[in-house]
Amino acid sequence: MGLLDLRKYIQENGKISLRDICLHFQKTPPELEPMLQIWMNKGHLIKEDITLTNCGGCTSCDQSLNIFYTWNLLG
Repeated sequence: MGLLDLRKYIQENGKISLRDICLHFQKTPPELEPMLQIWMNKGHLIKEDITLTNCGGCTSCDQSLNIFYTWNLLG
């Protein structure tokens, strides 16, 4: 799995959770986050953390369920 595989998967799925990306590539969040950060630094990827808007923020649940990525078509 490389950066282009990651890009293609996110583009095909539109908005996708970090958990789903991890399951697809069989990687952990710490393994994927540096690669995701590369695309964010280039302005191609938008990260959305919905932790505070959809729950109380207690952090007892799987945090990867609350982080979503969207490919920026303008980036």
